[in-house]
Amino acid sequence: MKITAIIPTFNRAELVLRAIRSIENQTISVDRIIVVDNHSKDNTCHLIAKNFPNVSCIVENKRGVSRARN
Repeated sequence: MKITAIIPTFNRAELVLRAIRSIENQTISVDRIIVVDNHSKDNTCHLIAKNFPNVSCIVENKRGVSRARN
């Protein structure tokens, strides 16, 4: 079974980095982590790429958390 973690975010770069660390420290490992950035202004994707090069970051127009999860 493959597991993907999806993290929607908006201007919460430090919390997203903490969430990624938490996911990586779980007893069941995930195959892929995707962050959906709702057009943040705090360099979220840049920080993710710098600290977690294997995490995908998708930037989309600000449409809300439910849209990001879907």
